[in-house]
Amino acid sequence: MAGNISIHRARNAELDTTISFLQLNYNRLNCIDSLLTRVEHPFFTYKNRYKQGISHWIADVNQFQSAKGEVFDSLSVKILPVIVASDSLHIFKELIAILEQNEVTFPNYYQTIENAHISVKQEGELKELEDKIILRLADQQSFYSDKTGVYSLINNKWIKTDISVLLQKYAQTDEYEDALIIGHKILTRLDSLEKWHQQVELINNAPDLLKARYTYLAYNPYTGATDISMTVKKRFLNATLTYLWPYLLNEIEQENDWNQWAILWNRHIAIFNYLLEFSGREDAASKRVDKRVRQEKKPEKMLRIIEHHMGITNTVQEKKND
Repeated sequence: MAGNISIHRARNAELDTTISFLQLNYNRLNCIDSLLTRVEHPFFTYKNRYKQGISHWIADVNQFQSAKGEVFDSLSVKILPVIVASDSLHIFKELIAILEQNEVTFPNYYQTIENAHISVKQEGELKELEDKIILRLADQQSFYSDKTGVYSLINNKWIKTDISVLLQKYAQTDEYEDALIIGHKILTRLDSLEKWHQQVELINNAPDLLKARYTYLAYNPYTGATDISMTVKKRFLNATLTYLWPYLLNEIEQENDWNQWAILWNRHIAIFNYLLEFSGREDAASKRVDKRVRQEKKPEKMLRIIEHHMGITNTVQEKKND
């Protein structure tokens, strides 16, 4: 306790007087222990035990009767003096009584110290958590702010709104466990936002990236030849970018539940990768998907067709890997 700077900084009146009380008793117990040690000395005879030893014991023990608070020095604590009958040998009975009383009294004071220690420890953990949040939040604010498209969507929906609300709850809660849950929830969001940096760039520029991919494959700049099948696939791409892609963007724009939004985001990335890779597929199943998607105008049905093909493709790929 004496070396715990955090406890001393956190002192209130109750904690301050509790520490003073225990230190006062600690000094008295050290004195008693020192006096009793003399009894075990081989030269401690009956005569000098009374004339030179015990006759001064009462005064020695009673010098520790009061103390002021260290921080709240206007407060003071007192402990009862040791009072012995005319026969000084009764001091041993009195010392036993003191120790027995301490055994009953001290646990409550110990608990006050322990509660303060736990509180300081918890405050330290929350402060460390808060420092992590502040640093990571600053990084994400720097990355997502002052940009357009999906960057702006994430910044407004999650950083400025959702995380801002969570930070207010974190600052206002008085319960350690609640604050810990909220703090880790914020960190989880910030971790995900950091992991999505490269993905955000892809999704934000997806139409241009996909068009460039399909255009390059549809036309060979070295020979001037045009791949007719790729020209057909480019019509497939135009259909997905015209109907499906805005639908997917609208879904993540409207979704306000973080967990559901994360699911939609991962699906969005998966579909982007699928469209990117689809340009090079010439198998029968891919051609059927191509034709069905080009004939479809409803984005929900387009999505079901593509997700079904993605599931089949993934299953086939997993079997090949096995």
